[in-house]
Amino acid sequence: MISHTIFKDRGHTWLAFGQDPQKPEKIIDTNQIVITSGDQAIVLDPGGLEIFPPMLAALTDRVPIENIKHLFMSHQDPDIGSSLPLWRQVCNADMQIHLSWLWTSFVAHFDSEANLLPIPDEGSTINLGGILLELIPAHYLHSSGNFSVYDSAARALWTGDIGAALMPAANRTSFYVEDFDSHVKFMEGFHKRWMGSTRARDAWINRVSKLDIDILTPQHGLFFKGEDVARFLDWFGALEVGSGIEAMGAGDTPTLPRTASPASTVSAALPVEDEPEIDAQRIPDPVAAPAQAPTPPATEPKPAKKIAANEKEAPVLPEYDESVGGYVFPDS
Repeated sequence: MISHTIFKDRGHTWLAFGQDPQKPEKIIDTNQIVITSGDQAIVLDPGGLEIFPPMLAALTDRVPIENIKHLFMSHQDPDIGSSLPLWRQVCNADMQIHLSWLWTSFVAHFDSEANLLPIPDEGSTINLGGILLELIPAHYLHSSGNFSVYDSAARALWTGDIGAALMPAANRTSFYVEDFDSHVKFMEGFHKRWMGSTRARDAWINRVSKLDIDILTPQHGLFFKGEDVARFLDWFGALEVGSGIEAMGAGDTPTLPRTASPASTVSAALPVEDEPEIDAQRIPDPVAAPAQAPTPPATEPKPAKKIAANEKEAPVLPEYDESVGGYVFPDS
């Protein structure tokens, strides 16, 4: 696994870990960030079980393992923190794990003995050796309990899945976006599908656009620096998100069958004691039932598709689509 220094000012550093050339193809590529301040360090989104060995080896080349005082999980996904029990085996017993209160009982399925510190919806701060890290709400982008991390001293923002790009390995030649316009194609499908709320998107952009940010670091893909930070925020703010809603038949209003006439519905809604009395002498004779409609002629059923005894109908299987980071069924 490759390590790279994003920021360094005396004992305060941002270190990026990722782009492991030995990573199995089927595992999504992830970035992990380690922030140090003096003899304290925090790991942001430490990653999944499968990448723990190379991540630990790369980290201990740069930071003593006993300096890891905190783990931060932006949300609950397995690529974020399923390695949690392994980190607890090698780190100090009093290490603190920070994540949204919404996910503490869910993440406990990874490690029920972990010291999970719930983050309130409004966010909070972590004091890392005198450096204050601000935990900024990013709910519904994509997780319903989600946070970004801002370090004002480093002018750096960790965004988790916001800004993520799903890229072929051949295009990951550095840790930074070098051509924003060419990079958009690797972000677009992910953000359209995984980000589901324009209201949440706009609230987050309004919050972070007021910060001094030199570098924006997502969990997947490449980092944005300099003017590309503003370019990304502008692009994301104009993007139509929530593409999966189309598969749910958005905009189609079903017509419910009428099971009772309006008059009978009103009568049924009246309290029992207020139902009007019925004068039996004024009940009209029953109306003759209308003539039954003629039965339509029978049609020949379509013959079933014949399959030879030695043949099996091929099942339709999903295929991996890197643009959405998962398996999808091919168009029929």
